[in-house]
Amino acid sequence: MSNYTKPSELANHLLFLGMIDADFKDEFGTTTESAFAEAYDALEHFIELTPSEVGKGKLEECIRNLHTAFKFLQDGDDSGAGELIRETEELFKKYEAYIVVADE
Repeated sequence: MSNYTKPSELANHLLFLGMIDADFKDEFGTTTESAFAEAYDALEHFIELTPSEVGKGKLEECIRNLHTAFKFLQDGDDSGAGELIRETEELFKKYEAYIVVADE
């Protein structure tokens, strides 16, 4: 289960992803890999809460983008990863209307 129960929480996490590099590690043990894994898990959770196939497909696009951004980071392209993550965050904000969860 995802740590993020509201779309706004995931949107904030996406902003965070856009600021880290491939070697990120904080005092809590969060690494670049685990931070991306949290985003994938959250998106999978929100896909489960999305009744329409169109909405599911749009959220799956966000997952694909994040996988690509992670690959960019691994390849040393921090700016390309950051740009793709920002685009993904904007897409997610558009697509969150498909998710059936109150974002209070």
